[in-house]
Amino acid sequence: MNYNYTGEEVLKEEAKFFCKYIMGEEANEQTIQLYIAANTKLKIEVTPRERRQINHLIDNPGLLPWVDSALAISYPKGGIRRKLFVMFSITESIPAFSSGFLPQARTKKYIYSAVSRLLIALCRIPVGLVILTWI
Repeated sequence: MNYNYTGEEVLKEEAKFFCKYIMGEEANEQTIQLYIAANTKLKIEVTPRERRQINHLIDNPGLLPWVDSALAISYPKGGIRRKLFVMFSITESIPAFSSGFLPQARTKKYIYSAVSRLLIALCRIPVGLVILTWI
C-alpha cells in the first residue's frame, strides 16, 4: 500500500479491503462512497498503531481473519473493529450484497459449515493475539 495516501484515498483502500473480506467480492462505487461518508460522519479514529496494523493487513490480507478474531476478544471497541462493523452495515443495506443477509432455507450441510466456521474463528484467537503483538 502507498503509505502516503491521505484522507479519502485511505478510506477508499480500506473500503475495498474490508468489503472483500466481509463479502468475498469487490466493493462497488456505491459501497466505497457510503464507507467514506460513514467514516467521515462518525469520525472513526484509529490510533497510530491501528493505522500501522491496517496498512500491514492490506499488504497481507490473509492475516485479517486471524487479527479480526483476536480483536473481537482483546479490543472489540477499537477503530479496526468499528470500521469493520461500518462496512458490514453498508454491505447489508446495499441491494447488490443484501441477498447474503436475507433469511434462506438452510440445509444441514450449511449448519455444519457454520458451526465449523465458528470453531475455526475461536481457534484463530490465540494465533491472532500473537500476530497483533508483531504488527
